[in-house]
Amino acid sequence: MHRICFPLVASVCLLVSCGTPVERLEASLGSSPVVDGGTYSSGGGLTVAADIREDRNLTLACGAYAVSRRQSVLTLNEEYRVLGTGTVFLGDQPLVTGLTFMNKVMPSDDYAGAEARCLLLNRPWMPEDNELKVKIRIPAQVVLQLSGGNQGLDWPHRIYFSPTGPGAGEW
Repeated sequence: MHRICFPLVASVCLLVSCGTPVERLEASLGSSPVVDGGTYSSGGGLTVAADIREDRNLTLACGAYAVSRRQSVLTLNEEYRVLGTGTVFLGDQPLVTGLTFMNKVMPSDDYAGAEARCLLLNRPWMPEDNELKVKIRIPAQVVLQLSGGNQGLDWPHRIYFSPTGPGAGEW
């Protein structure tokens, strides 16, 4: 219970600090969403696709994420914790911190047109925003730390998430 609650609460707090959502929407990602993510030291990974655009003269942040089809049982459902620490930037400005609002999709080579969840932010869209690059940042982190008796493993055993780029795939 605590594993899911803390990231959700932290995400909401951080999200409010970057841009207050006016409305939650569903839409498709555009033709060239920005894609990033990372891998787990135990195998498998996470890919995040984001699209920032104008809607009703406000900034609309849309996103979807995918996890590897096969990965260690130790990292199943850990994506919420990892997504909770992620941030989407427009240029150098953080727009949304806490990416747990995003829609889960199947891993793909191309996320254009993927079904996404969006936040309409209380941030006016400026004409120069069209020229700014969208960036996704998810920090490196310890996802899980196991400790216990020596059962042939070097204890304590840690599983890390590393921001290596799109990481969701078959493994």
